[in-house]
Amino acid sequence: MLSTNAIVETNVSLHPWGDVNKNQQMTSPQRQLTLVDRWNYLLGLAGKERKDVSKYPGISSSSITNWLYRDQAFTHRAVNLLQDWASEQGVEGLTYEWINLGEGAPPFKGKARVVAPAVREPTGVSWLSGEGEAPAAVGDSVRFFYLPDFSKENTRFIDIPSILLGDSTAKLMSSGIRVYTNPDDIMRGEVEKGDLVFVDTDVKDTDVDGLYVCKLGRIPMVRRVTNLGDRAVRLTGNQYSVELAEAKLDSLQIGGRVVGRIGRTSF
Repeated sequence: MLSTNAIVETNVSLHPWGDVNKNQQMTSPQRQLTLVDRWNYLLGLAGKERKDVSKYPGISSSSITNWLYRDQAFTHRAVNLLQDWASEQGVEGLTYEWINLGEGAPPFKGKARVVAPAVREPTGVSWLSGEGEAPAAVGDSVRFFYLPDFSKENTRFIDIPSILLGDSTAKLMSSGIRVYTNPDDIMRGEVEKGDLVFVDTDVKDTDVDGLYVCKLGRIPMVRRVTNLGDRAVRLTGNQYSVELAEAKLDSLQIGGRVVGRIGRTSF
């Protein structure tokens, strides 16, 4: 059960970048275009550069490199993020099939979606504000979205039966709640490896000691964070302790405070 507490063939006009008719099979010349070609086309439509995309929540320069050159494909989660980014730039119609395979219609220039600027903390700790969808009831379950830029899942969300959430359902339906799978056993006894933790992304600082999902040197983790004052914090776990102060705080990114957990075997 959930535990929450203080931590808690007609004449076809072929576009060089895809099938603008949206219903014809691609011919062989389309296959000559590479993933990088289509990526550059997307950037050109948006009038942006790679560095601009890497600033979007959930996307980094290293992840772009992995998608383009190591994996040579964008994951479904990556495409979802790119679709959101592209929409804000006034580019619509981006699909998984087009960007990865060159199949289907290419994206097109539309009307930019106006969004509010992300709120960042004016402190040494880098804060991810948790952009994304809020928890929502789906039948007898609640849909929770994974914490962007931290989670490694190939899907954006998970549906958890409400019966498993019990009396904590209302609390966990807060708009800032995201979920994250604990990747290690450093916090065993409090949060076990593989547990799904509920993360309050509305927490704006680490003034209150507690468990947080954080990223240190680009490595995501769950750790207890203690504020030592004078712009210094300590990250602790079982046989683990790291103190960060001043400039070293730049390497720490906070995803949110852990407000509950549920064992993965429960569902």
